[in-house]
Amino acid sequence: MQKLILAALLLCLLVTPALAANEFDNEFVQQDKIAQKKEAMVKLDNQYLDMAKQAARDPSGAKWDSLRILYIQSRYYRQANGAFWSRMEAAGRLAMKTSRPGDVEIFDTMLKEQYADFRAHVLAIKLAGAGASFIDIGQEQAALDALSTTITSHGDGRSKEKAFVIMMAQEVNLIVENYFGYKLLGLRRSVEAGHTYDIASWKNAANGKTGSIWFNVDIIVENK
Repeated sequence: MQKLILAALLLCLLVTPALAANEFDNEFVQQDKIAQKKEAMVKLDNQYLDMAKQAARDPSGAKWDSLRILYIQSRYYRQANGAFWSRMEAAGRLAMKTSRPGDVEIFDTMLKEQYADFRAHVLAIKLAGAGASFIDIGQEQAALDALSTTITSHGDGRSKEKAFVIMMAQEVNLIVENYFGYKLLGLRRSVEAGHTYDIASWKNAANGKTGSIWFNVDIIVENK
């Protein structure tokens, strides 16, 4: 009996350190994976910002498709909520008030972070109209037009097969109202063959005609 007890104790002494070492190895692997993921995210964010800065220098020559793809993978895409836009407008108005280079730089940084989001340019144009001399309104309008053209360059919106691919719900308004000049009457969601669509009904105020435009909203659904 004593021999059995001693054998059991010896087994415990041998197994426990082995288990502890295995747990340590697993923890190390997990921490390493987290570190690699963070490093990859930082690299992607920097890649997006570099492209955004290039687009700011020449909106007409920018690769907007590539910029949009990078944007939805970056952390900036997930930051673009109502609170962010309020902070960005506040930063812009502060820069207007003080004209301090540091305040202008803060606003400009926020603009670059959201350069692939049309709302950033709408806000910049609004501030420029209110007297923000540090904003080039022509450049911002060019960026806004380029984004609209990029979205509508793939398909025609007349069917699910040729639906416009959007990455935020507000792009429906951008295309229906700003790009085509129609009045948005309503939206209907449809899920077909594994894809999600928003079908926007519209009215042309000039001639009374009505119709609908299909938008593929898979990106929006996947990132909720």
